[in-house]
Amino acid sequence: MVDTKVDFKTHRTSPLDGAVWPVGPITLSEKKFLGKINIRGNADDAAFLAAAKKALGVALPLAANTVSMRKGKKAVTVFWLGPDEWLVHSADGSQISLLKALQTAFKGLHTAVTDVSDYFVVIELHGSTVHDLLARGCPLDLHPRTFKPGDCAQSYFAKASILLHRVDDDHYTIQVRWTFAQYLWDYLVQSADMMAA
Repeated sequence: MVDTKVDFKTHRTSPLDGAVWPVGPITLSEKKFLGKINIRGNADDAAFLAAAKKALGVALPLAANTVSMRKGKKAVTVFWLGPDEWLVHSADGSQISLLKALQTAFKGLHTAVTDVSDYFVVIELHGSTVHDLLARGCPLDLHPRTFKPGDCAQSYFAKASILLHRVDDDHYTIQVRWTFAQYLWDYLVQSADMMAA
């Protein structure tokens, strides 16, 4: 008898597997298989905020387009998406226990917690000309006085809906729906190669 069990953790694929890399000074990479959890709740409810902080180990960001981070072994990044919505990134696999911790902490509160790990792909961009590349397809004002390290914003890039996060001066991440990942990657690579030519 043939063993038909499949270890999905080692056999998962990404829409960016086998993707072509840019040749210029901009580096693209995928942050593969991050855990992603969407949280909805009332930011005016002190009990909700306290429960979220207890489960996540970091307070939810309450200012528009900001990010909270907990570093270390159980690192999480929390993105503000709206007055009552946040997105949490965690290490691969840890979203399962984190989801349970959030559900337990929110018991009795009017909230929604959803695992959206398989819905999004995260692309990292590094390089001194990354601002110019992003300006080719994104309408946001990316000047450092407007969009600072630690800021995030939902927008569009070349018709794809994205969540853009400025990690550092020349370091960004773009989160995009799985179905748009290859399209966005190809657009970024072609634009980066044109800029390097």
